[in-house]
Amino acid sequence: MEALVDKKPHITANEIRKILKLKCGLTTIKSCLKKLGFKNLRFWHKPIMTKNIKERRLSWANRYKIWTVRHWKKFLFSDEFSVQISKAYLRKIWVKPENRLKPGFCFPKKQDYGKKYLKVWSCFSYKGLGELQFIENGWNRHVYKEILNQNLKREATRLIGRDFIFQEDGDRVHISKVASTWKRKNKIEILDWPPSSCDISPLENLWGHFKKRLALEKNPHDVEQFKLLAQRVWQETKVSLCEKLIESIPDRIRAVLDCNGGPTKY
Repeated sequence: MEALVDKKPHITANEIRKILKLKCGLTTIKSCLKKLGFKNLRFWHKPIMTKNIKERRLSWANRYKIWTVRHWKKFLFSDEFSVQISKAYLRKIWVKPENRLKPGFCFPKKQDYGKKYLKVWSCFSYKGLGELQFIENGWNRHVYKEILNQNLKREATRLIGRDFIFQEDGDRVHISKVASTWKRKNKIEILDWPPSSCDISPLENLWGHFKKRLALEKNPHDVEQFKLLAQRVWQETKVSLCEKLIESIPDRIRAVLDCNGGPTKY
């Protein structure tokens, strides 16, 4: 059984019973797996790490390793993500804790375009959340520029003040000439960001918390009703969570150093 699960971590207890022709119940199989050291966990989506990416992540972590929480309180973290309008089924895997970050047990993130998704942009800081901005007419440099134009300074001033630093990843829309020109004209200070580093950004964990809370609700299939639900769930997020996530950044940087630039547990 142990060899089978090591080879196929996504296997279910029912599939194990059929393959091994066992006559015991599913609860017994799950108990045996736990005794063997396996845990039934949702698989982690981790980006593919090349040698170059690891080196760049390591260099970035070394550059900011002496920064304290006081430094990170000045940052406005931003990103966009897609949320499924109907309930999502999160398949789990059987894995031993020491294997959690090995290549066979975490997978590159892929979008399932056969399902109905809504794209959302927002931001947050130590003091709270920005408003959700729903993106319905495609995602490109002009849409991003308009989002920044309508929201960035307003949200930053409300949450931090005029003296802030803006964080965004290296998405081609973010670094496009149109968006870059707008940021330069508006004198927006940008934090350099390493590639494939969603694990360093606390906003990814905030998105995860939001999606879990959303999954507990009865999701309407109507887009406009779903927007109202998403806004309510987002606004219910406690400021204490924002504080905790910003306070975790020094630990995230240390984790990158400990992993020699590789993926971390975050």
